[in-house]
Amino acid sequence: MRFTQEDFIADYSFFRGHSIFEQVTEEEEFVWNKGESVDKVSPLVEEIFEIFSVSRISECSQTPYLIHKSYPSARSFYLQECFICNGGNEFLYKNEVSDKYQVVYCQNNDVSFEKGDILIKTGKMKYDLYKSIRKTLMLLELGHIVYNIHLVLSKFDFKINRIKMDTNYTLISLENGSVFTPALTLKALHQLYVLRTSGPYLKRIIDFNRQINAHYLFKTNIQEAFRCLFNVEYDSTIIRMYIFRNNGVDGFCYENITLSYSILNKVYQYIDFRSASQYTLFAIKREFHKIFEQYIVFLGYIAQECCLHNSCYGRYNRPVKQVLPVKVWESFFADDCRQYYPFYGIITGNI
Repeated sequence: MRFTQEDFIADYSFFRGHSIFEQVTEEEEFVWNKGESVDKVSPLVEEIFEIFSVSRISECSQTPYLIHKSYPSARSFYLQECFICNGGNEFLYKNEVSDKYQVVYCQNNDVSFEKGDILIKTGKMKYDLYKSIRKTLMLLELGHIVYNIHLVLSKFDFKINRIKMDTNYTLISLENGSVFTPALTLKALHQLYVLRTSGPYLKRIIDFNRQINAHYLFKTNIQEAFRCLFNVEYDSTIIRMYIFRNNGVDGFCYENITLSYSILNKVYQYIDFRSASQYTLFAIKREFHKIFEQYIVFLGYIAQECCLHNSCYGRYNRPVKQVLPVKVWESFFADDCRQYYPFYGIITGNI
């Protein structure tokens, strides 16, 4: 999926409180012909498809968004589909309903990939929602997925050769590794998939014990990871990351900035920030870049590290596209507000 200058304007206008511009997705549909069913696949293929499988179903009393996978998706739409190439136009696909593997053949004339390539196709939102940020949300979700794929590949000693982002699809090509990995390692990863949660939606999130220790320290080597994924050098001027932590007294602090509980509670009325632990805010440069989509995907990639590895029983990590309003941003971030605008965030705490 490509992110154009018009998409950038729509996203920035959304931050400014205007939804008059629309991010338009005009993607050619893939045409698939079904082949035979497959009973057994390699452990690596099985683990890649596991990323896209349902890991947990919530109770209706907790959230209207019942389906959960290894990564978050706006309103649990989960629009990304995975296909793994067997060579040429032949792919493996896992049917979510039957939980069976299926060979499918792509009838699009321009599609021909190498064996082992991972093809991710993004569907269209069925409802007339998120007009100004729909592409942004899809690219962020893709970044969460890419992190999980990268993590799984590392456990098989595979590496990503390149990520190609086309209008109609995202292609991840691999460098060869092993097809086996210890089952115990994968079991621990699957448990994280199950534990990952954005918290309940039908009630305000509050920890009456006020355990404000759900911090996460990011471990990703930013420059190395970006180079590995996209085969280009990381431009450190495009993204800013601020990790605010609850000081237990009057608000959330990052260096010399303190965001009061009242400010954050007003922005996010569904969370009690007195009992939350960490607020991670990502800002992005207010200047269109020709590979802007790669940096949006990378923001989702970084966020997924926290969403996954900071998961445990009784802890939530909620990614949010709703970020600080203009007045708060300009008042508290005077040094950065002229060059950047808040783009994405993660709210972390205990339940």
